[in-house]
Amino acid sequence: MLKSKKFYSIILCALLLYFALNNVDLKLLKETLATANIRFFWLTFFSYTTEYIFRSLRFKILLKGDKSFIEYFSNVVFGYFINYLLPGRAGEVARTLYSERKGLAQSGNVIASIIAERFLDISILLVFILISFNKAVTELNIKAVVIGALTLYTAIFLFFTLLIKKRDFMLKIFDKLSLCIAKTAAWFLRVFYKIKGKEPEESSQKSENLHDKIMSFLQATGENMADKTAELFNLPTLFLLIIVTALSWGATICTQSFALKMFGISPGVTSVIFLMTLLSFAGLVPVTPGSIGVYQVICIAVIHSSFGYSREQGAAYAIISHALVYLYLAIAGSIIILKEGISLKEIKTISKE
Repeated sequence: MLKSKKFYSIILCALLLYFALNNVDLKLLKETLATANIRFFWLTFFSYTTEYIFRSLRFKILLKGDKSFIEYFSNVVFGYFINYLLPGRAGEVARTLYSERKGLAQSGNVIASIIAERFLDISILLVFILISFNKAVTELNIKAVVIGALTLYTAIFLFFTLLIKKRDFMLKIFDKLSLCIAKTAAWFLRVFYKIKGKEPEESSQKSENLHDKIMSFLQATGENMADKTAELFNLPTLFLLIIVTALSWGATICTQSFALKMFGISPGVTSVIFLMTLLSFAGLVPVTPGSIGVYQVICIAVIHSSFGYSREQGAAYAIISHALVYLYLAIAGSIIILKEGISLKEIKTISKE
């Protein structure tokens, strides 16, 4: 399964990269890359590190952690590393594994904290959508996409609000959904074993075990998610988390701005937010590892069609900024893997699960 996912991901990456670079003059692209401002390269690097520092601080606050800050920093970076390495969203599961291994928190609490992170990020992205809405409508004519994203984020925001205000009611619904998921998974397992010719008793026992494990995990996750979400409405904690989240996204704006200026692109803060918002949408659906191809298509289209710069400048920005992210995560992620003794086989197992 993983091999087929990897194969299709590689094919899709290649097609998207071809589509992105099809109208780019490679000779001019090479010349544009040679003009990169090294000062802005290092500013991009340090700003990118600052993003992770704030995100790690937020994770530590959510977990009410008492471990060394470097452990939370490593956890966040490790999660991004896995997401950029493998198809899907294996990074979240990898963060859970790392947290349990380092004694940061139990899996349910980690998952609830990650969900809370999404809740906080959504709050900021809602603001970004509103800021960039007019630009999206007037310049790229993607009004439906922006309205759809705004509707999606608003629905998620309302879901978490209901989870806080109507906790018991929402948990009852969550329990019923968990039961439905567990029964469906157990049924598929029984069918699978029946096709393979396994004994009915063995099939029944394993399907019951799977049912119980799924129910236990989902119920614990639901309760932790409700508790963690409720913590967000503790005013001092909420205020602190909003500040840290805003600072992390502020650092992201700086990172994008510095990377753009590396190739003489200075579109203004609103335009940078517009680009960043679109890239955030792309990250919601991880069709390729690290959004390879998708990232390049969006960057070149926006920088050329919306900002008015050449395709070669857009391509140079897309290539270098994305390569910097990969290089950063590859070095940090490899150090964590070697330090913690996590094998690639274990990472692939996480992805399958």
